[in-house]
Amino acid sequence: MAASGQKLPAPARLPRANLTVRDRADWRHVLNWDETCEKEFQSSRVAEDGGLVFHQIVPSVSLVEVLCSAGAYQPSFVIVRLDERSQPPVADVLTFVTYESMDGSSLQSAQQVEMTGEPSILAEQRELTVLNVFRQTRDCGIWTRYGILDGTPQLKELRVRLPCPTGAGVPASPEPGRPPRGWRLIASPPAP
Repeated sequence: MAASGQKLPAPARLPRANLTVRDRADWRHVLNWDETCEKEFQSSRVAEDGGLVFHQIVPSVSLVEVLCSAGAYQPSFVIVRLDERSQPPVADVLTFVTYESMDGSSLQSAQQVEMTGEPSILAEQRELTVLNVFRQTRDCGIWTRYGILDGTPQLKELRVRLPCPTGAGVPASPEPGRPPRGWRLIASPPAP
């Protein structure tokens, strides 16, 4: 497979909606996500859904959600930027600054390709939000908002509900692009 950022042959007239596992295999040759993600998908899938969602952010440029693991209560995924303005098109698997809390109260950052949580792509704003809940009750965790203008994700907002409440709290159910109600804004996130 081609390395990230390498120009690819023009994709055939591959479907971009209602994708099957077979369609996923065809798209993998174009989008080039890694073997780890693909193995996770194959071991956790339960249907013939291909696990790909295309979002056009400007004419001929799409962000593609690629499902890796279905997970117990939230998935893991990678985001690929597909630029078809030139021939051959260019596909880049994006890297994000992500945050986690190993102790339930402090934050650590890392550079990640595969993220865990519920993604929401806002194509018109060219933004991605990710809700990463820390337990099945969905009452604590981390919410991030990234801008993706030129193919380089930029952290725009980070909110948390930490530590997790002792008993079950109000479950997070934010609208796309909006953080969960009452989650605290982190004005100066730790750098990776």
